[in-house]
Amino acid sequence: MKKTGRKAKWYEVAAYLAPAMILAFIGEYAIGRRTTKTPTEPTPIVAPAPTILEQIQRAPEPKPERLERAVTESVFVDRSPVREQIPVQNQTNLQEKIRAYPDPKTDELDFDSDNDVMLLARAIYGEARGQIEKNPDYVYGVTRSIRTRANRKGKSIRDFILAKRPKKIRDKNGKEKQIDVFAYTCFNPGDVNYDNIRDPKDLETWRKSYDLAEQALKGGLNGREDLKDVTNYFVGGDPEVHRTKKEAKENGIPSWAYKMKAGKFILDENRKRIPREPKAVVEMGKRDAYFYDFGKYF
Repeated sequence: MKKTGRKAKWYEVAAYLAPAMILAFIGEYAIGRRTTKTPTEPTPIVAPAPTILEQIQRAPEPKPERLERAVTESVFVDRSPVREQIPVQNQTNLQEKIRAYPDPKTDELDFDSDNDVMLLARAIYGEARGQIEKNPDYVYGVTRSIRTRANRKGKSIRDFILAKRPKKIRDKNGKEKQIDVFAYTCFNPGDVNYDNIRDPKDLETWRKSYDLAEQALKGGLNGREDLKDVTNYFVGGDPEVHRTKKEAKENGIPSWAYKMKAGKFILDENRKRIPREPKAVVEMGKRDAYFYDFGKYF
């Protein structure tokens, strides 16, 4: 602006300063664009890495494989429970596995209060308890013989087992007399198994005998086909080998294992007994079990 000796008007001053102010504003804006940072997310706070000791303390304890067990109870009515361990993989429907077994102990001498299942279980326990695990064929044959005989008589298991028949014996003086006995000797007082079936001591085996009896009565017990319709059996020596009266007695062979006619033994040309043909033979070790199917048994 030139000096003219007069005072400058305000608009002249503004016109003179405007370009400088515009340039200053542009420069300030440019500098601000370069220095202003774009806002970013706040940096997260990172916890320090755990020490080895802390890692060990925090580590979960290893779970032992298949060591968990569900315990069910098979309760005897008048006695303490018998516990059974069930593997983890079989723990479905546990309520179905909890059942009560009736107390087998009885003070009755004739078992009159027992039902079909209880009597059949006693027969299995008395006749075959030592073979339940070792020889299922023998147990099946014993069970089938009872069922077959009851069916052919048209009787229930209970009525058949409790039916008595006359038997001739000799007393201490050698005098012959007649008594009534059960067909299955374990039910007769004086038999080695009588006390065992009235008060079973091996409750685990008793439970298995009871289960087998239930299966048999429901038609769910399966086994060898040649044992299906047997009626009589014994465990002893081979009748084909032992054919004299003395040999039969020494080897536990009953008289009905040999052919008879009119109450007398049929003998061969050597005056020896002729054995009947067994329907099935079950190996038992020293002595085998011989099973027969008599259309009309005795």
